Amino acid sequence: MKIIYESELFYIETHHEIQVVKVEEQNIDFWLTVNGKTFSGSAFTLANIQYLMTKDNRTGESAFGSYFWCADMLILDQMTLECLVKAITDILNDESLDMERILTQVVNYY
Repeated sequence: MKIIYESELFYIETHHEIQVVKVEEQNIDFWLTVNGKTFSGSAFTLANIQYLMTKDNRTGESAFGSYFWCADMLILDQMTLECLVKAITDILNDESLDMERILTQVVNYY
């Protein structure tokens, strides 16, 4: 596990980094730690979801690409660390949003 972003408010860990090639094929599973609580999440772009559904259409998965689902999902405008950090920061700063309702808390993370 590697910390890919760290600030005074939160840090993000993942098993891999966001690559700059074949961006449409990428998504990232991450663990967000804020206020001593850790949450699991996955980030996608709309292009990545379309790519996955097209792939599933060819392979027969997900009823031949007729649907896509993922728990604890964030959809980003761009698959970059900056965009992921911007989204998380906005969620944490928006009092109408509750991270515990968006991502799943991981109990006994360490």
